[in-house]
Amino acid sequence: MEKLSRLLNEQKVLRILDVGTGTGNFVSLITSCYDSFIELVGIDTISGAVKSASEQFKDDRIRFEVMDGTHMTFDDGYFDVVCLSNSLHHLDDIEQLFIEMGRVLNPKGVIVVSEMICNNLTNKQISHLKIHHFAAKTDRLQGDTHNDTFSDNEIFEMLEIRTPFKIVSSWTLNILR
Repeated sequence: MEKLSRLLNEQKVLRILDVGTGTGNFVSLITSCYDSFIELVGIDTISGAVKSASEQFKDDRIRFEVMDGTHMTFDDGYFDVVCLSNSLHHLDDIEQLFIEMGRVLNPKGVIVVSEMICNNLTNKQISHLKIHHFAAKTDRLQGDTHNDTFSDNEIFEMLEIRTPFKIVSSWTLNILR
């Protein structure tokens, strides 16, 4: 969280977008380490998740909308930071999503990707991984896009090959073992 806080403070971020926000977990993380924003928007295609997130936050600067990240209604260059957290493994069209994220991003802005990884895990994390892979398989059987968790190298390769952006910094959250 220290690195995320430093990034947000160094960039003097005013407007933040969280794509694939779900119930707002990454929004909670952002607000726990940064408070100088004027607007924080979370979008997701699942209306129940958006409703749950909306009920959770009572800050007038934060709002949630049902919206597809590949077809956003925001103006070009509107956001200083665009985030994608724990959603990469749910995507059908990674290329289009990142093109659209780049469109709504301020030219001097930053895209933050936070994703679960499947390598170098603790025993607790391995248990969570197995539960996640079971849920992913169940979702796929129902026709939903839900891939198994990627390794950090798979994520780097995917972002380098399938997005128009360059990775300038990365870090792994270290959990006490």
